[in-house]
This record gives sequence, C-alpha cells and structure tokens, in this order.
Amino acid sequence: MEAFILAGGLSSRFGEDKTLYSLCGKPLLKWVIDALEGFDIAIVCKEPEKFNDIKGVKVYKDLLSTHSSMVGLYSALNYSKGERFLLLSADAPFVKRELILELIENSCPLACVFDINGLQPMPGIYYTSLLPEVSERVCKGEYSLRRLLESVECRVLSKECAERRDFRLLSFFNINTKEDAKLASRLCKEL
Repeated sequence: MEAFILAGGLSSRFGEDKTLYSLCGKPLLKWVIDALEGFDIAIVCKEPEKFNDIKGVKVYKDLLSTHSSMVGLYSALNYSKGERFLLLSADAPFVKRELILELIENSCPLACVFDINGLQPMPGIYYTSLLPEVSERVCKGEYSLRRLLESVECRVLSKECAERRDFRLLSFFNINTKEDAKLASRLCKEL
C-alpha cells in the first residue's frame, strides 16, 4: 500500500524546517518513515530537492502552490497508483504502526479516520475516488480537511479504538512549535 507523507508546510510557528529538525538524533521525517516499513512511501512537498538524500522513498512536488493539507491530499490523490492510500503528516513522529494497521483493516470508501475530540485527518486512509470532490473544493478555495471528512462517506473510528493501539494517543501528537519539540524530546526518551 502507498503511504504519502505531507511535508509541504511553512513551519512558520516552528521557525525552521521542522521536517529536518533532529529529534533524539534523527529528523522528524525519519521517525514517520521508520513507522512505515513495508509501505510504498512517498513524500509530497513544495521543495522536493530538500529530500534528495532520503533513500527508498519517492518525492513528489505539490501540484498547487497553496500551503495546505488539502493541497497535499489533492496531490497524493493525483499521484497515487492504487485505489487507496495512507496519508500522514511529517510532523507526527510518534505514529504507531499498530494504529496504522487498524485504519487499514477498517477502511472503506471514501475515507477512514479517527475521532479524537474531533475528526483527525491524519493518519488516515483515503480512496482515490475522492479526487473529484477534493478537486472541486480546491478550485473553490476550500482547504479544510475536517469539513471534507464531515461531508463525505467516511468511516470514523473511536478514541477508544485508537487507545487500544496507542494508549497515550501519541500518534496524533504534532510538532508545531519549539515547545512541542521540547515535549517530544522528553517523550522520545521514554519510548
């Protein structure tokens, strides 16, 4: 199965490119890649040349210039060669493989995500049949993944289901600020 990692953000709150930020000795992006062993991994980003040194991973340029997860999804939908794929964020270093497998096992058209005090678009399973809907939204300038998920046929897995695979729910922890990075540094020493 294909796994697309979205790495096209500006990192404006972080102050530097967070995908390459070293967390406990390895870049954030590498934490996500390591959880995806056995997947056909691709990175979707604005500047593919930044990731030329990463072996065994495809790198695709975002198809639109707008910085948005919806644009990343739009790009992944266009690049995907299969019926469905896994979508993840490059700034979520603690994604658990067991949680990913739960998503795959329970997926159905058009998408499968978790509800952790609100819909969590990533990690999630998305079907390429979503492309017309996503294309229409992008053309209208509608970039909310949550609103997309609220309006399409989507299997939503519960917080309790997620906790069975990741009891601390760290798969949903994103690093957006330096404070988040400090907390992540403490967490990775515990893992």
